[in-house]
Amino acid sequence: MIVQPDLSNRLDSIISRLLVRQRQGMVRVVITGMDPRVLPETLAALEALSQAGYGLRVTLSHSASLSAVYGAFQCWREGFAPELLYDTRMPQAEEEYSELFLPAISGNSLAKIALCLSDNVASAWAFHALCHGRKIIVTLGDEFTHAALPEAMREQLHRYIATLKSWGIVFPGVTTQSKGKQLISLADIRQQPAGTALRPGRNALITPAAQDEIRRRHIILYKD
Repeated sequence: MIVQPDLSNRLDSIISRLLVRQRQGMVRVVITGMDPRVLPETLAALEALSQAGYGLRVTLSHSASLSAVYGAFQCWREGFAPELLYDTRMPQAEEEYSELFLPAISGNSLAKIALCLSDNVASAWAFHALCHGRKIIVTLGDEFTHAALPEAMREQLHRYIATLKSWGIVFPGVTTQSKGKQLISLADIRQQPAGTALRPGRNALITPAAQDEIRRRHIILYKD
């Protein structure tokens, strides 16, 4: 099962804290999927980044550009940041950005990245960032926690996320668990912003070093 805390009111501050190491950096944002319901969370994060002094460049996936997401994004842009540049293009060999942000990523794009299929905008930008040593931050959309999701699909999504995390891609506030026991290490905790919440799951095993880091960072643990 994939578990993440309620980030709807705190995603903006979480992303800002994650990126605080590089002030005034350029963040490339790739918006995927066709569901406009997840857009408010994404736009709150973009506003926080903009107000913190980060430059933004937004890329819309093919599906997003042909759906209601495009219209909602345009309305927000006209009201908040009319000067914000956006496009629908694949990355070029040389691109100026310090981090890649994939908010509310679609299941399709997540699978393509994990399977090394660089045939859509999100996966192309992800592989560009990986090849050039850029930090990648990913948050999950509602489809990943849908109650009706078949168990086999949950297991597969768990494997995809685990693959991406093994490449150094950051999923703030997200833990994964399978039918076995989940092991949370010091490296896992170091990816979490200080002062945020973590829901590791009922069967999780937390190493002593990870427990010390949880206390040091004042991370709140919620057990199912």
